[in-house]
Amino acid sequence: MKLNRIRIISDSLSDIAYNESYFSSMAKKGLYLKSIGSPFAYFEKGESINMRYRIDVLEKEPEEEQLEIYRLAGWEYVCHQKEFYVFCSPVTSNAPEIHTDPVEQAFTLIKANKQMKLSLFITVLLFFVSIISFYIYLQREKYLVLSLIKGELVQLLVILIFLSINLLDSLRRYFSLSMLKKNLSLGIPLNHHLNSRLHRFWIVIPFITVCAYLFFIVTVAFSKGYKSYPLPQINDASIPAVRLATLENTSSLQPYEKYRYNNNTVLKDSSFLLDAHYVISESRIANDRTWLNQNSSYTPSINTIFYQLRFQSLSIPLAKDLLRNYSDIYNYNLNQIKEIADTRFDILCYVEPAGENIQILAAALNHSTIFIYYKGEAKLELLINETAELLESYSSAD
Repeated sequence: MKLNRIRIISDSLSDIAYNESYFSSMAKKGLYLKSIGSPFAYFEKGESINMRYRIDVLEKEPEEEQLEIYRLAGWEYVCHQKEFYVFCSPVTSNAPEIHTDPVEQAFTLIKANKQMKLSLFITVLLFFVSIISFYIYLQREKYLVLSLIKGELVQLLVILIFLSINLLDSLRRYFSLSMLKKNLSLGIPLNHHLNSRLHRFWIVIPFITVCAYLFFIVTVAFSKGYKSYPLPQINDASIPAVRLATLENTSSLQPYEKYRYNNNTVLKDSSFLLDAHYVISESRIANDRTWLNQNSSYTPSINTIFYQLRFQSLSIPLAKDLLRNYSDIYNYNLNQIKEIADTRFDILCYVEPAGENIQILAAALNHSTIFIYYKGEAKLELLINETAELLESYSSAD
């Protein structure tokens, strides 16, 4: 007979009564427990039968002679998980209970209760360490929306949610075992016929959070679709950037390889919060003109960072975060950031003054957010108009 059924199970059999009831209910469906891992239990498919399951706590692995005593009493050994050993017996066999004295059974739980207390202490410690780490991260991280889009904040949140659920489950299991031990010591026998549905809920929720975290990691790792390619010489509508050809009053612009890396290139990727993310750099040289009041050749450049977001609510705060984030790189302070009222945008901000022949702006419209660093002699008004047309074209495509 094949092992052909797998079910999620708790990482501990300490919920003795619930697990006994669950294994019995599975036997009525024709599924017989064969082995236990973490967090799965393995069942064999067969005919439906009324089967009793009992979990006994043994300090060490039983020898064959001890298992023979169980068999003579009508109980067959099934499997075990740590010190929790599972036995089964058909209801029709009328086998006597493994434990007839609740007080005696309470003594078998002393070691397991201490181990669970230690495990709970470690879980609480990890939870508070994660809370402190998360608090420190929030205090140090100035750009939460940008961090969210990069995935760092989401990863921390998923970990915190998992640890919170794990803590609640650990507390539940500890108090459940402690209450069972207390009741047994008072002579109250264990109830072997509890409803296991609520217990199953507490098992499945931590498992789902682990799967969600793993899915998030895999999604971040493999769904970015990162690629890099040269920037086309001519304007390409598929590239969300304001091109120098539309800003400069000259027709002699040629590629200018001023920098060895990431010059006249397009970097593109995506993530779970982004349909697309572009980093586009363009540098040109005009041999027919020079910088105003300078003898050197005119070499304008423009760097564009473009986000196509899945959630429109992130576009405005992302624009603000980008301006703050790049203040150190482009050497301006936050007091220089000014907002312009323009109905063509959800938000439009620029840096005043950004520097000689330098324009810096960030804007958002619907699901699109853009940051532009431009070095050249074109006016800010022209750059804003071209940016508005660019964002409008992408908004029309939403």
